Amino acid sequence: MIQKYAGDINLYSKDEKIIKKMHNNLKEQDYIMLKIVGRNDSMFEVEASYAIAGFIANGWINKCNKEIGVYSRAYSGNLNLYKYPEIKTEIQCTIKEYTTDLLHIKDCQNNWLLIDTKIDGNTYEGWIEPNMQCANPYSTCN
Repeated sequence: MIQKYAGDINLYSKDEKIIKKMHNNLKEQDYIMLKIVGRNDSMFEVEASYAIAGFIANGWINKCNKEIGVYSRAYSGNLNLYKYPEIKTEIQCTIKEYTTDLLHIKDCQNNWLLIDTKIDGNTYEGWIEPNMQCANPYSTCN
């Protein structure tokens, strides 16, 4: 999901040529939604669409783009970030209070997302489990 960003987001072909310059429709609050369907070392393969207007295109987007993110579903706080993308691994850190900030996505594996964020001067990084992810820009995901 990409929200509240006024600039262009480039969508690339597999051979890294720009196939589309996407941008949010901020006036209508029609935000770009991304479904990650694959990845390589530097890019996510995505299905891009507008939340309201619908499908844009399929392509690749740079992982390093800080505008790519997801929201937390930990509405009562205590969002656990894991060391590895498995529920049975150790908890790397916990975000103790609910945040409405977009959590930057760094990587994905088996529907888990590696995120990082800075909240009140503290940096958090770890894997967020699928049922704690919310990609809806308009309401909560409960």
